[in-house]
Amino acid sequence: MLTGEYLVLKGALSLALPLRFGQEMVVEPIAGNRLQWETYVEGKLWFSANISLPEMKIISSNDDAKAEIIVDLLNVAHELNPCFLNNDHGYAVKSSVGFPIEWGIGSSSSLVSNIAWWASCD
Repeated sequence: MLTGEYLVLKGALSLALPLRFGQEMVVEPIAGNRLQWETYVEGKLWFSANISLPEMKIISSNDDAKAEIIVDLLNVAHELNPCFLNNDHGYAVKSSVGFPIEWGIGSSSSLVSNIAWWASCD
C-alpha cells in the first residue's frame, strides 16, 4: 500500500498492489512427544527448534528468543483449544516464507493465523 493501512481506516486514499510472495505452514505427525519446528525464508533455513510436548519446554533451538515466541503462541492456542497438542505423538512443522522477512509485510500475523488454523481456534 502506498498509504498505510491505518490511514486508510481513517479515510485516506490508497493504492494497493497484490504480492506474489506468500507464507505457508505444513504440519505432519511424527513419533515421540516433541515438536520439530523449522522456518525457511526464501528456501534457506532461518530458524529451528525442538520443543518437548506437552511440557512446551525448549530442548534446542538456533534462536532461543524466537523459540520462546513459538512456545508462547502455542500455549495461547492451547488455552483457546485445550484439545490442541494433546496427542500421543509429536509434530514436524515446516513454515516457509517466500520473501525477505525484514520486509515486514505480514509474516508475524500470518504465523499467528497459521497456528490458529492448525489449533482450530480464532
